[in-house]
Amino acid sequence: MLSLSKAIFEDNSYIANAKQSNQGKIHKNVVKDTPIISPTNFLPINSVHHRGKGAFKYPFTLSAQKGKNLNIYTKNNGTSTVYLSVKVNGQDFGETTIPAGGQKTRNFEQLVGTGLSGNYEVYIYNNDGSLYDLNISARQY
Repeated sequence: MLSLSKAIFEDNSYIANAKQSNQGKIHKNVVKDTPIISPTNFLPINSVHHRGKGAFKYPFTLSAQKGKNLNIYTKNNGTSTVYLSVKVNGQDFGETTIPAGGQKTRNFEQLVGTGLSGNYEVYIYNNDGSLYDLNISARQY
C-alpha cells in the first residue's frame, strides 16, 4: 500500500562546501551547494534541469531492495504555474500544483512490504504554453 502526502522541500537539506583556492596572494572561497545524500540512495532522476518548450515526462523503475521511500522534488523557476502528475504502474496518483517560483516534494512510502517497486512516470506540464525552467530530482531510500 502506498501513502501519499505533500511536503515542502527545505533548503536546509543542502550544505555549503567551501573550497579554498590560491590565485597569487588573493584567497577566495568557492561555495558549492551539495545535496545530502547517503550512499544507499537510488536516484532515478538525478538533478535534471529542464528548460524550454515541451512538458517534462520521465519514466523509471524502482526495485524493493532499494528502499521504502520515494521523494520527487520539483522547483519551478519559470513564469507560469506547472502541474506535477505521478503514475505508478499506470495508476494516476493525482496532481500537485507548483506556482512560478515555488517548489514541492511528492513523498511516497511503502507501509507494508519490503520496499517500493514498479514502473513510475513523472509528468510536468503547464496550461499556457510558457517556457519551462524546472529543477527535478527523485530519490529512493
